[in-house]
Amino acid sequence: MKVSHGKLLIGRFITIMVLVFGAAALAQSTADLEEHIRNLELERQRLMVEGDVAAVDPFHADDFRLINPFGGQLTKNDILDVVNVGGLVFLKIDISNMEVRVFGTGAALKYLATMQVELEGEVLPEQHIWHLVTYELRGDQWQAVWSVASEVREMP
Repeated sequence: MKVSHGKLLIGRFITIMVLVFGAAALAQSTADLEEHIRNLELERQRLMVEGDVAAVDPFHADDFRLINPFGGQLTKNDILDVVNVGGLVFLKIDISNMEVRVFGTGAALKYLATMQVELEGEVLPEQHIWHLVTYELRGDQWQAVWSVASEVREMP
């Protein structure tokens, strides 16, 4: 099959345009998705401060795990149960320096939170905590799967 030079140039032009506009559309959708994940995390944390266990539950995958600043591993039920009975009350969560990366059906967030909690009736001092949270697209819903919280301390 013989292809003329003109048809070959048109074919290359179309291919280049698809790649350019496809990449722009992909970049736009990635930015939109990063913003969506950012908003999910902000809403998840807002609901934790409100203590609204029923509303925050679907934000967490059933196999969600948190590594807390003390190095303990907690499940979704561990956290939501203690919040539900009032054993853990989030008094304040102020988030800054949030960055989001999306990888196909997964996403990772890193941010700094200034937090204050009440644990078993005792108000603990305010803490600065780095968070690393991963989300996965499960069915048609993005859910938090893993979270690692690390307290910010002065270097010795």
